[in-house]
This record gives sequence, C-alpha cells and structure tokens, in this order.
Amino acid sequence: MASKSRIVVVAGFHRSLTSAVAQWLHNAGLPMGSYLMPPNPSNPDGHFEDMPLVALHDQWLARHNTFWQFHDEVSLGMERNLPYVERYIERRNRIDGPVWGMKDPRQCLFLPRWSEALGDAGHYVILLRHWSASIQSLYRRHSELLAFQEGSASENGAFWYQPELAADMWIAYCRRILAFIEKCPKVQRLVLTQQSILSGISLIELVNKQFDIHLNPKTHSSLKPSLAHNQVDCSICRMISDEKIAALNSLWANLLRHADIRSEYEQPKWGPNIQDEQSKRQDFANDLLNSAEQNKENNTCTQTLPLKWREQLSFLHTYPRTPASLGSILEAIESRAKFDSHIWEQFALVCKFKGQLEQAKSAFLNVILSGHTPPYIFMYLGTCYEAMLDEESAEHFYKLALLKNPNNARFYTHMASLWLTIGRYAEADELLHTASQKGIVTSPLLILRAIALDHMGKTQEAISLLKSQTNADLEIQKTLLTLLLKQDYSLNKSQYKDWVKKRCQNPKFRKASYALIASVKSYSSRLDLANRIATHLTPQP
Repeated sequence: MASKSRIVVVAGFHRSLTSAVAQWLHNAGLPMGSYLMPPNPSNPDGHFEDMPLVALHDQWLARHNTFWQFHDEVSLGMERNLPYVERYIERRNRIDGPVWGMKDPRQCLFLPRWSEALGDAGHYVILLRHWSASIQSLYRRHSELLAFQEGSASENGAFWYQPELAADMWIAYCRRILAFIEKCPKVQRLVLTQQSILSGISLIELVNKQFDIHLNPKTHSSLKPSLAHNQVDCSICRMISDEKIAALNSLWANLLRHADIRSEYEQPKWGPNIQDEQSKRQDFANDLLNSAEQNKENNTCTQTLPLKWREQLSFLHTYPRTPASLGSILEAIESRAKFDSHIWEQFALVCKFKGQLEQAKSAFLNVILSGHTPPYIFMYLGTCYEAMLDEESAEHFYKLALLKNPNNARFYTHMASLWLTIGRYAEADELLHTASQKGIVTSPLLILRAIALDHMGKTQEAISLLKSQTNADLEIQKTLLTLLLKQDYSLNKSQYKDWVKKRCQNPKFRKASYALIASVKSYSSRLDLANRIATHLTPQP
C-alpha cells in the first residue's frame, strides 16, 4: 500500500470511549465508513462502526465458533489467514480516498492481520480504560437490555451466568492489545488512556502531529460531560475471584507503561454498592430476588451434538456455535442426499452462520441445481456475496430476488442496505420509497429508510417519516426517540425519560425478571442482577 495513505484504526476494548473518539475524528474529516452502525437511545450519536467491517469481524469469529464475547474459550490461531482484508481496504480506498479510519472493538483480536495488510499506511489510536470501569459499563448496558427484554436473553445474561465473563473478555482483548503495542513502531501508534482524553487533551492536534495528517483541529469534542468520571461500584469485585483481580491489575499496569499520554489519576474511585443507592430501588430488588428464589427451578441443560449427520445438521441449525465437522456432513449430503434441496438449504445456512461463505455459496447453488428456486434463495446468495465484499454479485442476486418477487420487503431492505454500505444513499432511499408506495410497509423497511435519510443529513425528514406511522411498534419508537435525541438531546431527553417510565410500569417486565434472575446459579450474581434490573425498572424521580 502506498506510503502516502493514512489509515487510522481506533482500537480499544468494548466500552472504552472508542465511539466518542471515532466520532470526533469523523467530524474532523476522517471518514469512518459509508454505512455506520445505527445509533440507539443510550448512544444517540452512534457507534461510528462501519457495518461491513463489523460483519467481517463477526464472520471471522464465527469461523472459530465464537462471537464478540470471545474470552479465550477457543483458539484464534488463524488470524493471518483471514479472508477479505485486502478487498475491504480496496473498497474503502475507492470510496474514501487515501485517508480514512475504522473502528470496531473486535478488531483488537485481529490487529496483526490488519497491520500486515495495511503496512506503513496503518496508524493506530489505542484507547485504554481501567478494567473495572469497562466491566461496570458492560453490566449496565446488558442489564438494561435484560430488564426491557431486548436482544438475546442468553447473550445478555451470560455476564451473570458466567460471573467472570466480562473480566475474561477484558483480559483476552487487552492481552492482544498489549502484544500489538509492543511490536508496533512508535511512529505508527498513539496510546491514550480514557482518563487522559476526558481531562481535555487536544486529540485532533495530537493525531495530526503523530500521523502527519490534516484533520480539522478546531472540531468540537464529541465527549459528553457525563462520561467525565472514574467512579466504579464496589459490587463489581463481588463476582470476580481475588486471583482474577490480581491478573486484571497486572495487565492494566503493563498497559499503562506503554501509554503515550495518561492522566495523573488512572485508578478508579470505588463507590458504594449499587444496592445501597435508594431504598425504593432496594425494596424492588429484594422483591425481585425473593420472587425469583421462590420460583427457582433447575433448568440446566447441556447441549450435545448428535452422532447421526441428519440430526447433527438439524442441531447445528438451532445451535450453530456448536463445534462440528462441516466436511463430514458435506460428504454425507453428497453421497446420500445430493438432490435434497431442504438439506442443502439447512447446510448453507449453518455454513453462513459459521462464516464459511464459500461453502454456503456452493450449498445455496446446489439448492437451485436441485430444482428448488424460491426467490429467497437468490437473496441468501446475495448476502453471501455481500459478506465477501463482492457488491456487484450481491446486487445481481438481490435484483434476481426482486424480479421473481417484487412484493417481498426483505429483498428491498437487503438491496438498500448494500447500497448504503457503498455510499449510494439516494438510490437506497428511492428504492425504499418505491416499496412504500407499492404498499410494502414493514418496520425494518421504514427504519432503514429513516437511517438512509439520516445518513444524507435529512434527520428531520427521517423523524417526520417515523412520526407519521400509526401504531408504531417498539423498534420504530426507539428509532424515533434516538433521532430526536441526536437532533437535540437537552430538548428531547424528557420525552425519552417519559417513554422509559411508561415502559417501567409495564408489569410484564417484572414477571419476566423473576424467571431470568432465578436461572442464574450464583447467589452473588443473582443479587447483582436483581439490583441492576431494579435500577432500570424503578422509575427515575
């Protein structure tokens, strides 16, 4: 890659201020991607993660039967053989020119591969945050998702089902960050602590000087005043062993030694336990915990991969992260079910989930060769090519799907999403508008159109679109509130609080919490989760 290129990677563990820093750099003139991960009410400014980049890392992790909660439970021994890196870099160079950025916490797990591909063009802003603050932030986010029954209960609840998961994740990610820092030439890296950034350093000037680029140094900081603290709840340590805490502290000390800029005060300020905050919340937490204890059942179930290949395939379709030999299943299909389109489709979906895109693509083609050609198979082929960063082929198959069934909303959203990733915002908006005019109206389609409008700088038009929907479902409500908060946080935060308060009064959340808390084995973890859910479900004064 030409040395005049300047590719800036913002790297750091989850919940380490990487989103705010990426936003700051983006606003200063460093494009972070064409289709950035949509924001949410807790982060209305967005995450500033390029969606194809996130998909690429998720694909690599899936190839090893893991995902973003990776904590060294499996080996990532093939980092240097990961596909499509060069294709991603080529696409970004084509769209954004020689100077651009990228940010995704998962990237910390694959920095050697990116460094190899980027060469001298790669420059790294590495953010360090004390383990306790990162863990606390993860607990806060995922307990809120559990309280309001959003997302995957098993994924969000894993932080309490496995009490040391967050700590193990921090260690797994930060060990790799440390190893990379030690090998990366100093001229290509800038290592900062979160506290140093919150103390008011001139980040853009530092980046310009260190990497010889010319971002706008007068760009206003994206940091929120509410982030400017280092207060950590003492209860964080309740679920972590003394031995693990010693390992966390040792790794943190090693990381700090490499910081180019750090604050005078890098240790957390330990505060009172979360359950000591308000008596009303504590009463609610006790009620949750007691009700959970009364309804507790032993729901432990160990999932084991069956022996027969057909049963294995059905099992993997339900539990796709289970380690399995896809090669032996493929051999069985080719010898015993060569023209069974249903079997090929199941196999293709399992391969796709596991990040085996070439196998998935071949299996979907075998569905067609078996004589079964429903339009959605062409959509699935399009998703394979899109994941392989082959937008021309992806567009071809999405068009085939639409040609065969012009009334399927999913086909429109997939095509529009593809166009968003390569900056074709107006075409994406026009396609989704056309679908709406045909009477094809679904929540995902409307939300994606609002996102397209927002990317085009037409946030008010996106807000009007969502406001015009009668009987809006939860996802539309959330997207609307997010855009309102993005437009003017101080003006619309009361509306968001009223929405949260109304949801808190829904009795279904309390009932669902009983079973959820009861399913956690460790008493200390049940207590912690009960207190955190109570914090979210007790209306704020």
